[in-house]
Amino acid sequence: MTVKELKKIYKDYSIEIYGRPLKEMTIPYTLLPKGKPIEECIVEELEIEEKEHIENRFSLSTGKWKKPINKKGYIRAYVK
Repeated sequence: MTVKELKKIYKDYSIEIYGRPLKEMTIPYTLLPKGKPIEECIVEELEIEEKEHIENRFSLSTGKWKKPINKKGYIRAYVK
């Protein structure tokens, strides 16, 4: 499964992408494969946490807060 397919299937979840296996501590969106768009990376490992939360978003172009979104949970994915 690619990251693009993952986002389509789990559109009601907050998704974090990692460049190392999930058992290793790392910062999201670091150490990702070079020369490849994130959307085309292959998901090797997936961890789903069912925990409803509200996601607040900020628009850098307008400098204002956007309408909050209700999310079903969190997804952590290791990609190659």
